[in-house]
Amino acid sequence: MTLAAMTLFLWVELIGFDNTKADFGVDAYLARMERKPDAISLLLNSDRLFLSYKGPGMGDFVLPPANCAYRSRPFNKERKRQEWTAEQLKGLVKTLRGKDIEVYASFFYFDDMPVEDDRIQVVADKLVPFLVDFGFSGFHGSDGFAPPMHFLKQCEHKDRARIARKTAAQFAANWKCLAGALKAKGLKCYVNTCWTLDPYEALFRYGVDYRSLAASGVDGFIVESSAAAHLAHGWVKTKASPLDKSLAMLMRLKAAVPNTPLILLHGINDGAE
Repeated sequence: MTLAAMTLFLWVELIGFDNTKADFGVDAYLARMERKPDAISLLLNSDRLFLSYKGPGMGDFVLPPANCAYRSRPFNKERKRQEWTAEQLKGLVKTLRGKDIEVYASFFYFDDMPVEDDRIQVVADKLVPFLVDFGFSGFHGSDGFAPPMHFLKQCEHKDRARIARKTAAQFAANWKCLAGALKAKGLKCYVNTCWTLDPYEALFRYGVDYRSLAASGVDGFIVESSAAAHLAHGWVKTKASPLDKSLAMLMRLKAAVPNTPLILLHGINDGAE
């Protein structure tokens, strides 16, 4: 059994750092923690950043507001949204990696996977050079990339099972393409689970098969494990408590992919949602 129980993984927006500081606010950010994180995923939100990237020849450029803060929100509890540039983002990644912290890029994919083979190849061809040029350790697949943004269409159970398995096969094929392109450049990839859903629910609600996804070459799952998130999913109507459902989901997930690292995502503060 592969466990990642001692892995400290943080998911944070650029607004969590300060580009007016020489170190981009990294030392002040890390000073709040009793233990240095093993990895940080920078939520850059809009996938248009890498889809429109044309390589180092672009020179320095200003990042759109949607990349500087989730949903372009104008402020958080500490500071107003700052205008970041490409070179500053590279500097932040370099500073964090200089602290022996792995740094991942995370985007929301608004076109929604799974997609056709030729389209996912375009995504891979755009994503990988961006990650390499900006110095990232790898890619963190979140909403839209993993999991899909929408339920499977409503239909009879027999048809739903067929559609779910067909969707799951294409979804795994998408990630086999992405993971292969990433690993060819020495990059890692972790993907979110389908929010708080166990393997059965993930397959028949969203068309995601955790086993085939694990076999596609991803390095592990970021598990949306919060019991509060279960409560937010109001369509899950059972007598069990959110805590019991959360614990049951974790056990079923681990049973389904016993050799795949699972990193738990506990919500601490989300100033946007």
